[in-house]
Amino acid sequence: MLIPMMCEPGEKARLSIAHVFAAVIVLACTLSLPCREAGAQAKSPERVQAEAKVQEGMKLQDASDKELQYYLEATRIDPGYSKPLFDCGLVFYDRKDYELAWNYFDQYLGFEPDSFEVTYMFGACCENLGKTADAIKYYKRYLEQAKGKRGDAAEAKYVEFAENALNRLAPSRQSSDSQRIIQMLERNRTMKSEDIVKILTRPRTRGVFQFDGPAFQAPIRFQYDSAEILPESHSTLNELGKAIKDSTLEKSRLHVNGHTCQKGSDEYNLELSKRRAESVRAYLVEKAQVPPERLDVTGHGKKDPLFKDPKSEEEFSANRRVEVENMGPGITAVPPAAGLPH
Repeated sequence: MLIPMMCEPGEKARLSIAHVFAAVIVLACTLSLPCREAGAQAKSPERVQAEAKVQEGMKLQDASDKELQYYLEATRIDPGYSKPLFDCGLVFYDRKDYELAWNYFDQYLGFEPDSFEVTYMFGACCENLGKTADAIKYYKRYLEQAKGKRGDAAEAKYVEFAENALNRLAPSRQSSDSQRIIQMLERNRTMKSEDIVKILTRPRTRGVFQFDGPAFQAPIRFQYDSAEILPESHSTLNELGKAIKDSTLEKSRLHVNGHTCQKGSDEYNLELSKRRAESVRAYLVEKAQVPPERLDVTGHGKKDPLFKDPKSEEEFSANRRVEVENMGPGITAVPPAAGLPH
């Protein structure tokens, strides 16, 4: 079961996994090229072009189609260049399409069989997919592979993340962590706009934990089997609207993600989650006067719950939520992609 790391408002900025792992990968490629490139004395024109595409994508780091396209173009220009495969994996991880992210990380591993960074990402994908036993296996393997490399401060940070994940996934922690999630949602229900602003301006930590970043988990209550918002949630949405219009966030686009519990079919829950996200967007536009062009909507159905294996009605209820995510200035949010090359 995935349990998010609880971040308090004002928490110190964390290192971006994209920057950390990208730096490690670039260094590895510089010191020891993949087998397809063995013996090469100078970069080919194709490699230079492909590296330029990757650099353009890394300037964005917003999980947009544009960022993804740079990496896909790099792989087409130079099929033997491994790094854009890893970066494609990070894009799909950010889009919460963990299976497709895994696919790209696995392709990258074919070029870089000794990579331990990808082992960490395998663990993170498994954790988000609710495959606890596999997640524990990969996190342990990552820590074993990373031994002796702790001199680098950035790498040490992700060693710490893996150790924290193993502690979090231990059976003895499940009950206490469950209560922490419930308490977080209750706190969010009555949170004032200034504290919501602090959450929505937290640093984005690419590729680590799906709830660890500038995203507000809004425990909005709806009529049963309906997208109609109950009056008791209006105060939460009013405070959220004030936060979105705060000067700190006035240039940001926000993504409204709808989520359901696991009851019902995949197709029905996907449609219901989208309608509920659209209801929240409509309320923020009509009642809070948030400009509509600043809000994008996606329904995730039941595939991205806070509780992977809910044991009580309280946990089922916690999974029925709307997440509002700060995508940054001028960024158009995109849903998980389908049918892209992989």
